[in-house]
Amino acid sequence: MTLKAGSLSPDYSRRRVLPDDAVIRMETLCDGGKVRILLLPAQADTRRGSILFLNGRADFFEKYLESLIHWRERGFDVTAMDWRGQGGSGRISADPLMGHAASFDPWVDDLDEMVAKWRSVSAPPYYLVAHSMGGHLALRLLAERGPALDAVVLTAPLLGLKVDPLPEWLARPIIRHKIKRGLSEAYAWGQARRPKYTEKRRQRVLTRDASRYKDEGWWIARQPALALGGVSWGWLDAAYRSIDRLKAAGALERIAVPVLFVLAEDDKIVSTPAALALARRIPKAEVALFDGAHELLRETDPVRLAVWARIDAFLDRCRAG
Repeated sequence: MTLKAGSLSPDYSRRRVLPDDAVIRMETLCDGGKVRILLLPAQADTRRGSILFLNGRADFFEKYLESLIHWRERGFDVTAMDWRGQGGSGRISADPLMGHAASFDPWVDDLDEMVAKWRSVSAPPYYLVAHSMGGHLALRLLAERGPALDAVVLTAPLLGLKVDPLPEWLARPIIRHKIKRGLSEAYAWGQARRPKYTEKRRQRVLTRDASRYKDEGWWIARQPALALGGVSWGWLDAAYRSIDRLKAAGALERIAVPVLFVLAEDDKIVSTPAALALARRIPKAEVALFDGAHELLRETDPVRLAVWARIDAFLDRCRAG
């Protein structure tokens, strides 16, 4: 479907219309898996470098089009990808709406391969910007593979889970019990097969901006295959085990790349205190706290513009050396 920018308001034209020069293609990974890629070439006389954007669980790159366009207008060649198992990429579960994973390790492998491919066709300096689960996987990559990057930005990274209403010390044994009972690929408590995109509670948890929240449902109404439902017990177990990898002694201390943590004070999806604790262990980490909900890049104008400004200043400073 091709939409003309003039058919929508200027606001929507940056959120619901792909630029004319955008390229979407499928990338085949070494094991035959398919991931969907978006390419947005820079729109500035002087290129500032290349950004690889990694979205969160159940996301697809169209949700963040406004930010991607912002960065490309500042002179960055922008690449974004949908994780295997969600968005427009190939699925990994028999149920295409289930957010399942037996381990986060295959996603780290996918990211390692994609970063290498991206660097081979992109101009330096190289910046990773990653949200939520994407931020978690970016940290795993930095800690375990040491990719050649110039700076990394993590927005609301998944470094501590909130399994409401259970505290972690109780949630973990319940999850392990469900796994032992053979329910790894069953939906966890409270996880719907298909999210209700008009639900007010879901909106408030993700963003305080009701208009931007509706963008997600707008895209899915036009491309139903982008939808992904709740997580399985197996996904929760895999997430906790992957978090433990990052918490291990020495895991984060070896990261030499400058890392900016952009965190939400009112995050009800992931744990901001957990992110703060882990950030303190990274030698060149910086932290910026904002009065917003989980999806800071889709927040109200005052919050989102402040987030953009902080990220832009960080990348400019890293570029200057």
